[in-house]
Amino acid sequence: MIWKFFPAALLIAAVFIVEPVSAAPLDGPPEDEMQRLSCLDLTPQQNQQIRQMQMELEQAVNPLRIQMFERRAELRLLWMQLDPDEKAIKAKQREVYELHWSIRERETDFWLRVRRALTPNQRAQFLLQAGGPERSPFPDFRPPPPGRRPPPPRHW
Repeated sequence: MIWKFFPAALLIAAVFIVEPVSAAPLDGPPEDEMQRLSCLDLTPQQNQQIRQMQMELEQAVNPLRIQMFERRAELRLLWMQLDPDEKAIKAKQREVYELHWSIRERETDFWLRVRRALTPNQRAQFLLQAGGPERSPFPDFRPPPPGRRPPPPRHW
């Protein structure tokens, strides 16, 4: 009998965990990517323009991140059932992927807008620093920093 209420209890617990987290502002672009812009000698106007674009990105992406967190929690609950519903799991997975894709599109638009705000010299210096924001969580797939050799390939 108690196992019937377990998924509902997990969902309620997830809501109580999400609530304080959603009150805190989520980060926009990672700091290391923003630090790459700090060495470009931006004018105060460029700096203000990029900060404005960053604020717009955060306002657009934060609700999507919260939704993605909620959908992932719902997906975990669907997988925890004794008799998982395949269609519901696939539909929830599709929602998570679409939210993730939407976030990635907005981040890409942000970086394209940042590049347009740079002068040609700044853009050239930015491109020398590896071309754009690095999104790969796996170090082997990241481009090497300027002046460094790529890591040797791993053979599993």
